[in-house]
Amino acid sequence: MYQRNENIWKGYAGVQKADYVREDGIVGYAWIAHYTLNFLDAYLKHDATGQAFLKKTPAENGVPQHFMAVSFRSAKGAPVSLEAFRAGTRTSGLRSRQRDLRGYEEREARLQT
Repeated sequence: MYQRNENIWKGYAGVQKADYVREDGIVGYAWIAHYTLNFLDAYLKHDATGQAFLKKTPAENGVPQHFMAVSFRSAKGAPVSLEAFRAGTRTSGLRSRQRDLRGYEEREARLQT
């Protein structure tokens, strides 16, 4: 947690990027903490208020202009797992699993077999 370490600020002028000052960092840190709390509430506690917060734009949540950009990408189906592959093989056969695997590979170029 560098922002809380007073020593980091002594030589800050020599490594400063753009025209950001310490106060900007404090505000930015507070917003990241606020978004993190709402994310954890939404997905671990299934809190509707947290989910509603995450669905709003930063401007709607009161974030100062130019402080952050938020993007959302929903999941595409169930994640790949060995257990799901085994269960599917038992119920629909190996050929079906081979087709599924090719489909996963096409959607996720980084998936290696």
